[in-house]
Amino acid sequence: MNFPSLRLAITTNCNWKCPGCAKHGDSYKKKSEEDLYLEDFINVASAANKIGIKHFSITGGEPLLKPRETFSLANHIRNNLKNIIYLRLNTNGVLVSKYLEELKLFDKIKVNAEFHKNTDVFDLLKNQGFDVRINLMVGKYQQKKTINIIEYAEKNNIEVKLLDLTYYKDNIGENNFWEQNYTTLSNIQEKLTDRYGLPETVYAVGRFGNPMQVFKKNSKSPIILRRSDEEAQYVKECINCQDYMCQDGFCNLTIASDGQLKPCRPEGLSFVEPITHNDQKIEEKLYKILKIFQRTKRVKRDIPF
Repeated sequence: MNFPSLRLAITTNCNWKCPGCAKHGDSYKKKSEEDLYLEDFINVASAANKIGIKHFSITGGEPLLKPRETFSLANHIRNNLKNIIYLRLNTNGVLVSKYLEELKLFDKIKVNAEFHKNTDVFDLLKNQGFDVRINLMVGKYQQKKTINIIEYAEKNNIEVKLLDLTYYKDNIGENNFWEQNYTTLSNIQEKLTDRYGLPETVYAVGRFGNPMQVFKKNSKSPIILRRSDEEAQYVKECINCQDYMCQDGFCNLTIASDGQLKPCRPEGLSFVEPITHNDQKIEEKLYKILKIFQRTKRVKRDIPF
């Protein structure tokens, strides 16, 4: 069985308002106002690892707004689970300078470059010896910034991932933000191909998700393009979803802050009952959703969104 990575959305709160983000972050959309406790996330991570998951990310909202929960969960994953391949943190970077020692629990710090006007946070993390990835949503509203980020990453040997805008019905920006700002990454891909040669095509953990084009300027700092306009993975039930064909499809498994087990980012379908406080059926629910992952089919895109 191929397993996806598990993203643990520890909170929906964020200290930024990136216009392309969903209002509840990786928990989009919340169906309950009551969030899981730290102990619940620990139990989910443990059950997932027991089944076979070895790739973990802690995300939000902004996880560093809940440092006790974030670092306690990271410490549990790092020191109590078996055969972990990676443990990563998704952050906007605003608070990283406060927690440099605690951040050593993570294999990689993935920083959203959306609103950073300079490179101070990336310089700080790199100088402290952290493995850093710069994540940037690419839209028409920030073409110049995209070029600047690529040039900075090339110069400083930092990994960068460029993602096209994901469509949400209620993103933080204005209602037609996606329609006004979506742009394909094909032009950037052509320019990088001219510079570095043909890229390698890779997928997310377990070979799920959209294809990603990887350009290796050297062995340690690739430029990664996530192309959601080419293909995605779905199961037959997806046809009944009001968001079909969503851009991401089945990519990774997210445990939302309210306990939903989400195989995709849009509102989607409820394939499995949510995790609840002191849930005694976590392993059973995880196994059920992971079995659904195995039924996904990769679909080539030949229509616009």
